[in-house]
Amino acid sequence: MSSIKNDKKVILVSPLPPPVGGIASWTESYIKYAENNNIKYHLINSAVVGERVQTGRISYKDEIIRTKKLHDELKYYSGKEKETVIHYNASCFTKGLIRDFFVLVGIRAPIVYQCHCNLDTNINNRLAKFMFGLICKMVDVVCVLNTSSAETAKLYHNNVFYVPNFIDKSILEKKNIKKNIENVCYVGRVEKRKGIQELLNAAKSLPEICFNIIGPIEDDSFKNIYIPNVKFWGSVDNKEVFKILNDMDVYILPSYSEGFPLGVLEAMSCGVPVIASDVGAVKDMIGEGGGLTIKPKSVEDIISSLNKMSSQEIRRQMSTININKVKNFYTMDAVMKQFLNIYSSCDMKYIYKEKAYESEK
Repeated sequence: MSSIKNDKKVILVSPLPPPVGGIASWTESYIKYAENNNIKYHLINSAVVGERVQTGRISYKDEIIRTKKLHDELKYYSGKEKETVIHYNASCFTKGLIRDFFVLVGIRAPIVYQCHCNLDTNINNRLAKFMFGLICKMVDVVCVLNTSSAETAKLYHNNVFYVPNFIDKSILEKKNIKKNIENVCYVGRVEKRKGIQELLNAAKSLPEICFNIIGPIEDDSFKNIYIPNVKFWGSVDNKEVFKILNDMDVYILPSYSEGFPLGVLEAMSCGVPVIASDVGAVKDMIGEGGGLTIKPKSVEDIISSLNKMSSQEIRRQMSTININKVKNFYTMDAVMKQFLNIYSSCDMKYIYKEKAYESEK
């Protein structure tokens, strides 16, 4: 596999837990891989601070302090060593784009800006479009998680790469497929925008199937609900999640919007057939045979998809397809190789850019 030269360091601007999941879990996996493969890096932790950690409410004072701290730290470490590449992870919501601009402004080092979102839904207003355009003028590379985001990013930048998320675990060789669908599951935050209400409504129509909902309940309307065939697990350790997935017959993600859903990738690595909303990278991930896509907010689609998967042989084929897809495209080695190649090409583009800048002075 390719590697970064010994005299080059990656400055990773990315959050660590809490909260667990999303970009924070991605960060932990990246660091583990870097340390095991002699990749030099320095982490600048961009996790939320202050009141927002506990309540989720944004304090503008805390955000200003956080933004200045990130900018000052990034400026210091990028100026300390010449042979650096900045890898900046972003969620690309409008307020986040404003913060990213002020963190990155004036930074003189090659920048890889990775969008952990679905860009075509996030860049959905004038301010977001304006700020994203400004950021694209400052960075050398834009990385995205799905093909629709790539199309949006190419409207703003000439150097766009589609790099999927990775799976940081061993991949199941073969899954035992039961004759009937007995257990289905969802893993993630329990809130309206994840399609939980639609999932609960589908459960009421399919009493013979146990619906397992795994993750923290962040919407009070889903607390104290009792449906006989629904089990709320609450927050579960990541290792335990994989044990649970191994016993599941189908994974369901009825979310309204996603970038690259890690829950789907984790289910695929366990050989679990997938039913998921046709959002973000879902269609790229499950392809033609790893599962079925549904319309967001459609209870009927959830029910009909489960009925279509009733055949043991169909689910066995989907399981094999998902395991092979993860092995070929979503392992740590496969994805990190892409990043290492991007860092090298980004560095060369930056050298030419610097020479052009110097000649203009």
